[in-house]
Amino acid sequence: MASQAWQAHWQQLRQDKQQQQSWRQMHIRQWPSAQLDFICNDYLGLARSRLMRLALAEGARRYGAGAGSSPMLQGYFSSHQQLAAELASWLGRDSCLLFSSGYAANLALMQSFARFSQRTFLDHSCHASLVDGLAFAPQNWRRYPHLRLDILEQWLARGEAAQRRLVVSETLFSMDGDQLPAQQMARLTQQHQALLILDDAHGIACTGAQAKGICADLDQQQAPLVMGSLAKALGGAGAFVVGPTELLQTVQQLARPLVYSTALSPAMAYASRQALAYVQQQPQLQADLQANIQHFRQGAKHYGLPLLAVGGPIQALILQQNARALAWAAQLEKQGILVAAIRPPTVGPNQARLRISISAQHSRAQIEQLLEALNDLQRQEAEALTLEAQP
Repeated sequence: MASQAWQAHWQQLRQDKQQQQSWRQMHIRQWPSAQLDFICNDYLGLARSRLMRLALAEGARRYGAGAGSSPMLQGYFSSHQQLAAELASWLGRDSCLLFSSGYAANLALMQSFARFSQRTFLDHSCHASLVDGLAFAPQNWRRYPHLRLDILEQWLARGEAAQRRLVVSETLFSMDGDQLPAQQMARLTQQHQALLILDDAHGIACTGAQAKGICADLDQQQAPLVMGSLAKALGGAGAFVVGPTELLQTVQQLARPLVYSTALSPAMAYASRQALAYVQQQPQLQADLQANIQHFRQGAKHYGLPLLAVGGPIQALILQQNARALAWAAQLEKQGILVAAIRPPTVGPNQARLRISISAQHSRAQIEQLLEALNDLQRQEAEALTLEAQP
């Protein structure tokens, strides 16, 4: 049994987080379910589709369930090689590496490049995996204010082009849902000869030209290293990084999350190939998603809901207080609607929110049901405040 000192530490941690209303718990997901899901990042509705269930079963029949070892040993199957080649070709890059998760992919990138960078600049709203990756870097990094490329440009201009400099950003930010001006970022980093790493996890397969993500219009010179997810719009599990062969060979030599982890399931790699082919053959999926986003945003505007001004599948309804976000989410769940209550430290102080994920598979009736429920909660709050203000 752990010492009393450890037990006191755990108890204090729990007490502090519960008081701050930031204590996290897991909830068992029921499937099939009559509940409306506005939490998952399954933007095209593929995760539980017949296509993916059959593809995963066929992948397991061909290759088995697990890889059994690191991809550097005996864990790299033909399904991995074929998926990597197809992703690289689709996105116009030389090479591709596969990872067991987006978190592992970002740690691998930061370990391989931030570690040797003389100056690293990171958007302040970047995902925790990129922030955690700074632990591999020397103390020579700075986080510039969110999407303030003008400030980033000032910082880059102060340095010397001969330095090894690195700029890191998400493209579609996972909590605010806003989008990086990717062309502007590419011009800026090229001008100052900085290496650019972009995390396009939430953009791949559901945004951009031909569903190629936020980086769709950037070539390999403009955006050398791009991370994408197999677990969001593509409906599977795992992640990938595409880029120049020379740079990915560097990752292959240095990245512990790749070298010392069991490879992505070969069955999942096979299923992801089918998802990728399907997305390329079905542009209507992306059109349906965009139509649903527009419908939700128009309804939210009609009801005066406090949404951030973003046009992607992640919609943030700012409620500020932790208790308020938790209460709204709980009330929605009672009505059979699942929405995530996001609180600090995932977002900043007084930035608690409902994070609403829109999918191509949502019906107009389901979106209307969510909008009406949100409007009811807003109206009930206003009525309660009016009663409190009465003498």
